[in-house]
Amino acid sequence: QVDNQAIVVPENLDAIRALTGSVEDGQESIRRTDEALGVRRDFLKA
Repeated sequence: QVDNQAIVVPENLDAIRALTGSVEDGQESIRRTDEALGVRRDFLKA
């Protein structure tokens, strides 16, 4: 389980991009955030 406070930073980064219009595509913003923070999609793979 992930503490709720741990997801605040990524959401804020995506929100700032959306408000400033620096990235128009939401999925692209999430991809950039994940890359910058080192978030991996294979985290739970066995």
